[in-house]
Amino acid sequence: MFPSRARSTRRLATLAITVALATALATALLAPRTLAEAAAPAGHGEEVLARVNVIRATPTECGAEGEQPAAPALALDERLNAAALAHAADMRQQGAIDHVGSDGGTVADRLEREGYNWSAAGENVAYGYESVAEVVEGWLESDTHCVNMMRPAFEHLGVGRDGLYWALALAAPL
Repeated sequence: MFPSRARSTRRLATLAITVALATALATALLAPRTLAEAAAPAGHGEEVLARVNVIRATPTECGAEGEQPAAPALALDERLNAAALAHAADMRQQGAIDHVGSDGGTVADRLEREGYNWSAAGENVAYGYESVAEVVEGWLESDTHCVNMMRPAFEHLGVGRDGLYWALALAAPL
């Protein structure tokens, strides 16, 4: 083979591989995902629970909301996990962070859809955090989110993450 023909063949092969990789990447990024595929990596719920319970164990300053008293430890609830995950996925699909879902539903609606009969319900949402430590610290630095995490009426939590969208559902049963 002539040197110039070999270079042309390599260039075409490189171009074909580049186009194939770009197409695969675009498909993966833009394809709709199921809730199972969107799920937070295993252990996020337990890690959020552990961090929130450490915070709740002592009185905590919540900015303008003042010092919040220590509160009982929370337990992880799969129904709250499902509600939080559905909301995180919805926020990602909408490309917006909000406490109201694209269907107009609130955290209370999401909990009820998952079969959780609540007497108290709250929610923290966030965007842009890459780790549990970062998102929990972000919530702690937000006065209202901090108060939510410290609210003694809550008994359960659930967490959902889809990409950089996070939702934390907090509740107490009837």
